[in-house]
Amino acid sequence: NYDVTIVTGKIAVVSPDAVVVTITGHVASVTYDGTKKSVSGYDVVSISDPLYTAADFKFVGQSVTNGTNAGTYPMGLKSSDFVNTNANFSSVVFNVTDGRLVIAQAANAWTVEPAIEGWTYGETAKTPVGAAKFGTVTFAYSPMPVGAAGDYTMTATVAATANYTGLSKTVDFTIAKGALPPGDDPDPTDPGVDPDDPGQREDPAIPF
Repeated sequence: NYDVTIVTGKIAVVSPDAVVVTITGHVASVTYDGTKKSVSGYDVVSISDPLYTAADFKFVGQSVTNGTNAGTYPMGLKSSDFVNTNANFSSVVFNVTDGRLVIAQAANAWTVEPAIEGWTYGETAKTPVGAAKFGTVTFAYSPMPVGAAGDYTMTATVAATANYTGLSKTVDFTIAKGALPPGDDPDPTDPGVDPDDPGQREDPAIPF
């Protein structure tokens, strides 16, 4: 009693709005010590859709960087390194923060060798030398003092280099009184004479 018409229907599965995947490259901060350093890898920080997981995309780039000298070494991580592999999601945005390796300058640690002491007034000033922590830094002293015997301070400065920070260091030293030359009259103004020493002081009661 009825005419039956069959109409075939369709159902469409539509992916939701764009999925945002947030990825951050690893970061390492170290201090220069002359050896090669490296950092690698990344973290998936968040995914905006719970139906989408890290198994739904693949990584096609390189997530490693290395260096020896002080400086910053980017990993080179970028959005195009990540590719969506789930056909059910037509729009996936990868928000990527690059990783990096940071090698900081080492603090200069050096010593003065030999110790700046034991000079005597009238003798040629010694030229002290120094040694840097890794033996690659040179430095120069300020001009040597010229004057009477006494206590002095000299400043040595190490200039900053690519791998080391600069610094200044003060060194205390003493110029001792010199011996009185044979046959010379004592002179209280002579730095080599001690006016408090009776054996080196003129006595006006004694006629010449």
